[in-house]
Amino acid sequence: MTPPTFRRFVEGAWKTTCYDHCKPSTRQRMDSALRTQLLPTFGAWRLDRIPRESVHSWFDRYSQTAPAGANRTLDVLRQIFNHAIACGHVTTNPTIGVRRNPRPKLTRFLSRAEVDRLHAALDAHRGRGSGEQQAEIIRLLLLTGCRKGEIVRLRWSEVGEASLHLTDSKTGPRTVVLNAQARAVLARQPRTGSAYVFPWSNDPSRSRSNELSLWRKVRHEAGIEDVRLHDLRHTFASHAVMQSVPLPVVSRLLGHSQARMTLRYAHVSDRETEAAAERIGRAIAALMSEPAHSARAGAAARNPHRRPVAGRAATKSGEDASDATRSATPGSGLARSECGTIIALSDRTTGSGPMQITRLRAKNQITLPASVVATAGLKQGDILHVAAEQDRVIITARELRDRGRTYTMSDLLGAASGLYESADDVDAEIAAGRTE
Repeated sequence: MTPPTFRRFVEGAWKTTCYDHCKPSTRQRMDSALRTQLLPTFGAWRLDRIPRESVHSWFDRYSQTAPAGANRTLDVLRQIFNHAIACGHVTTNPTIGVRRNPRPKLTRFLSRAEVDRLHAALDAHRGRGSGEQQAEIIRLLLLTGCRKGEIVRLRWSEVGEASLHLTDSKTGPRTVVLNAQARAVLARQPRTGSAYVFPWSNDPSRSRSNELSLWRKVRHEAGIEDVRLHDLRHTFASHAVMQSVPLPVVSRLLGHSQARMTLRYAHVSDRETEAAAERIGRAIAALMSEPAHSARAGAAARNPHRRPVAGRAATKSGEDASDATRSATPGSGLARSECGTIIALSDRTTGSGPMQITRLRAKNQITLPASVVATAGLKQGDILHVAAEQDRVIITARELRDRGRTYTMSDLLGAASGLYESADDVDAEIAAGRTE
């Protein structure tokens, strides 16, 4: 049996078996790939006569102008030939060996100042017809972290009092919890009788187009020309992480099917990192300036039965503890960033209360959730010191080796468990500035 042409196979067997079972948004992307690239290039060829070299040449040309689009279209072509193999028309897939273009690591998100400027630019388009509708869509994208298609095609039947119940998201049905600001945006949308929250002006029975022409204008007005519309989703996730929202919760907010997909959002801006380092430095400096006897007196009052910390020499009478420490341990001045690293883990991040975290005596170890991971460039055996302060744990390490290794919190705190008997011991040592 003579194999059909590429066009005949696509419009016949492939569309009937595979294409018609796809989601509308997926079919729309496939239609675009077929109409603009695949059918003009391979439509007249017989399936068994499309050589791998021709596929390579087409992909290389397309990649020069649209590398991401070339990747998506290559995926469609690969699916078509896989089905052709299943139907017995060909024995090999000519897309094998064609390497997809590397995906750039995108870390762009809006700073607080940029969010303010974008908000002002969007406000300027209120009462301007289609521009106002598009501005409201952009606001919701920023406030919910939703994908563009989820908001553009949003139906009133999916809008609840405090959440959206999306029936056709990228990863299947999901619930989006609405904050007060997002609820306010939805509350002011007019009810025109359309099933859609944002209907097409020419035909209210359809949702508006995915094309948001206003975006190009408002990003210019806000001075954020390098920001893509999808970066609003990235912004939502990044600011959630900076607010100490645990990654599993961020994953649910974004509707990720796998938690690992959320890791690409777990970065903090350089400015936030520098500010955090300054805050920690000031806090440590304040602690180290306290006299040793007052810290120990406080610890003794809280725990009169505590035993001395193993391996610790008493501070000489009348000598400032922080000075004694610095003279006994050269380079130990954490406040001056001469050595050591500080990791502050929020109680909300670890999921453990302060009493669980500071239980340093039980069986000489501390048990925390295995999912809590800290990357600090530490090596097992480094001298670790733990300070329990209300709702967080601060770990300092004097020696940093083997950078890039990842340790669970159990690993990090386990190494320090033999040094302290109770949270009072920890508080006394840190307050006295004894960091050796």
